Amino acid sequence: MVYNTDLRALYDKYCKRPSLHMRGTDRPSFTMVTCQVWELLGDVRLITAATPLARCDALLGLARRPPAALTAFRQQSRVA
Repeated sequence: MVYNTDLRALYDKYCKRPSLHMRGTDRPSFTMVTCQVWELLGDVRLITAATPLARCDALLGLARRPPAALTAFRQQSRVA
């Protein structure tokens, strides 16, 4: 349970604070955008020579892809 609390605290910190990479957007949101995830990865020192930002970004893109079944359903719905 302690890990969930720690993860929640990190999430709350990064999703609510304005990102240095998002100028002019001041609407509060409870979702983390890519640049906020990049800042989190940098702050916790996960960006290293072994895991550069480009690799982290590729993994983030892969994680955001919808499942194959959902993609197939959407394609099927467009045809119909």
